[in-house]
Amino acid sequence: MTDNDFGGRKWEPKVYTASDSRQADRSKKAVAKAQQDAADEVALLAALDSLDPTGSGAGVGTIRTRSGLSRERFDRAADRLHQTGIIHFTDVMVPIANGAQRKSLALRRAAEGD
Repeated sequence: MTDNDFGGRKWEPKVYTASDSRQADRSKKAVAKAQQDAADEVALLAALDSLDPTGSGAGVGTIRTRSGLSRERFDRAADRLHQTGIIHFTDVMVPIANGAQRKSLALRRAAEGD
């Protein structure tokens, strides 16, 4: 494209130092990580709410499977939510072979006053 004076396009380059560029990259990565962490927490809570509508607790493995998160991301999200008091760790009895039951680590939403 050209202007009426046939000047054409203008280039206005900006020069940054290497440290400024690295800092900008770190900032972008930190924002992306925070967004991923928030999305992981939402996925975990959605799975927990669908599996445990009564608030008595649901097994960690079942919640992890329903949420679609990897073990590492699930564990980090569960730890963050536990630290903020949104969820609590508890135990539930789960069925195993021959109708027997065993204790399993579970999560539940924190009730009012917990």
